[in-house]
Amino acid sequence: MSSLSYAGNKKMSLSAQIQGRLLAGRWSSHYLGMLSRNSYMLKLISVNGSDAPRRGNLCLQKSGLGTLDTAVLDPGLYVVGTPIGNLEDISFRAIRTLKSVDKILCEDTRHTRQLLNHFDIHARTESFHKHNEFQKQGKVIDALRQGQAVALVSDAGMPGINDPGSGIIAEAARHGINIVPVPGPSAFLSAVCCSGLLSETFTYCGFVASKSSQRTKQFGHYKKHPSTLVFYVSPHGLVEGLRDMVEVFGGTRRCCVAREITKVHEEFIRSTLSEALEEFEERQPRGEFTLVVEGCQQEEAQEITDEAILSALELETARGATHSAAAKLVSQSLEIPRKRVYELSLQLKNR
Repeated sequence: MSSLSYAGNKKMSLSAQIQGRLLAGRWSSHYLGMLSRNSYMLKLISVNGSDAPRRGNLCLQKSGLGTLDTAVLDPGLYVVGTPIGNLEDISFRAIRTLKSVDKILCEDTRHTRQLLNHFDIHARTESFHKHNEFQKQGKVIDALRQGQAVALVSDAGMPGINDPGSGIIAEAARHGINIVPVPGPSAFLSAVCCSGLLSETFTYCGFVASKSSQRTKQFGHYKKHPSTLVFYVSPHGLVEGLRDMVEVFGGTRRCCVAREITKVHEEFIRSTLSEALEEFEERQPRGEFTLVVEGCQQEEAQEITDEAILSALELETARGATHSAAAKLVSQSLEIPRKRVYELSLQLKNR
């Protein structure tokens, strides 16, 4: 039995205790408080004993307490979070919203249809992905301005985070359209929370760049950041990404490699960057990865020595960069004046 079914049965069990009072029109604030304290995702509405629905809310129906029926939603764009691997992570509110909207904008209609079928949701779907989102924005905005309730979903997680959706959300905001978040799972938040690293402040850095020179620049930008850093990284780019992190951040920085979050083979590897690199040089990375890296510690923020700069220059020239290009890359990655780096590169050239 899924956790969704289990939660529903538990909710019905509690509701059964007060069924007579509710259906007789005697709504008790005591029992409503019980439901609220137990975090049941069902909003009970009392207006002088009436069980009439209010817009945007789900009411108990005489046909069965605790059922996730459709509701009349206010017009607007509903940004709905969906599971990132485990279907049990979807919320009651997300199911009810997806059942109730006029249409659902999907990153991949085939992928989303599997989710909808699982929860017996029959709303109309429409493709909305990175190749067509800008062409379709106008029609979507027109539908929203005409009073439709439209849901936006990605294949997994919250729309707009490295997924299509940020453009239509910004456009809806520009037109003063109601935008409603329906929160759901997030891989990078889950990784930060379970990493064992400080999470009071953290910086989400997006996907690790695909080319080494771009990664060096990307990591160099965050080298001195004191906050915890969070990256998405593909399995085929994990080893090279870790290798460049060791070179830029140093091998002793602590990290957490989160793999297959919420899925059957979920795994958290907490180590230093050097240890993580060694681990995945020995075994082939499989699955989806989120990489959490410790922020810059006070002792790391000391003045960078000439020896360290020369070592970085040697590394870049060994990769094929000219002395001028190497100086530019090292200057950017270490955040130091290019003139100083270039003068040292001339010493290297004359060796």
